[in-house]
Amino acid sequence: MSPRHLVSVFVSGFLGLGLLHCGGETKVECDPAKCAAGNQCIEQDGVTECRLTCDAQSGPTGCPYGYRCATGATATYCQALTYKTTEAPGQWGTPCNSLEGAEASACDKAQGFYCQFSDRNDPNAFCSLYGCQSDSECAGGYYCGDANVIPSAPRAKRTIGETERYCLPRTYCAPCEHDVDCGAADDGLKQLCARDANGKGFCTKPCSKDTNCADEAKCVDYDDTKVCYPIAQVCVGDGNFCSPCRSDADCTAGGGACVKSRYSTEKTCTVASKVKCENVGSQTKPPVFDCPATTPEGAAANSIVSCVGAIYKEVPADQCSGLVRFGRSEDDGYQVGCYARPR
Repeated sequence: MSPRHLVSVFVSGFLGLGLLHCGGETKVECDPAKCAAGNQCIEQDGVTECRLTCDAQSGPTGCPYGYRCATGATATYCQALTYKTTEAPGQWGTPCNSLEGAEASACDKAQGFYCQFSDRNDPNAFCSLYGCQSDSECAGGYYCGDANVIPSAPRAKRTIGETERYCLPRTYCAPCEHDVDCGAADDGLKQLCARDANGKGFCTKPCSKDTNCADEAKCVDYDDTKVCYPIAQVCVGDGNFCSPCRSDADCTAGGGACVKSRYSTEKTCTVASKVKCENVGSQTKPPVFDCPATTPEGAAANSIVSCVGAIYKEVPADQCSGLVRFGRSEDDGYQVGCYARPR
């Protein structure tokens, strides 16, 4: 599959009142009385015109196909996507069969939609726009981000550093700037855009207790409400060992990969072992590897470090990964991760 050629297209808002320019000076201002019902004079990027208002990415107060709810200078409005498609089956969020690979039959490949999945047996695989360059090409509730190429249907062996761009759903910890950027959470709760310890915006949802949140998050006070907040304090870290990540593109500092647990949504960076990992899990002699001595400060109390590529298939060979106990008993096994709470 080759990346599609992207075409930048400017499309004005609904029933926009054209601004006449002469020598760079605006001759006609937007007149609210001439805006259609549901439209307001809204300024964006120095242009004020009639734009359809919205306060959600979908539903009765959302936007029609081909538009996303964006934040203007004075209100949120329906902004035309810069990559034009015609509404058809096999587009935004349509389930697809990961075993068929990126070119799964369910997706509208003629208009640039391919199957996006986290592994070759992903039950949550979905169709989305491939090869995007910016968020403005993505439908409401999606952003343009990096996704790992491998493992995939044709190649099961995990590689490091191979990523591609997709329009990805704004689920927990997806990047955002404003509340309206985030769609509804999986349980239907309206998400909001919070700020992590570095001031970066991320999508999250209200909560009343830790168990309302992902295993790698906790319920904390935020402004005038409670929200799910990453235990690591950030959704994407500095790329070193145990750093939270979204894809391999976030883990270059330590030559590692962004690995996801099979039993939670946590994603963390590995780092390369300085020597080839040998005898991992051997009963006859200790394993040989050269990894960080411990997981970082703030990691789960029961977290450990190991070179686990031979045991946990989601971790590439000769990579140092964090492990956290799956349950609360000392007899419970470990899963890939660094911050996830025990179940």
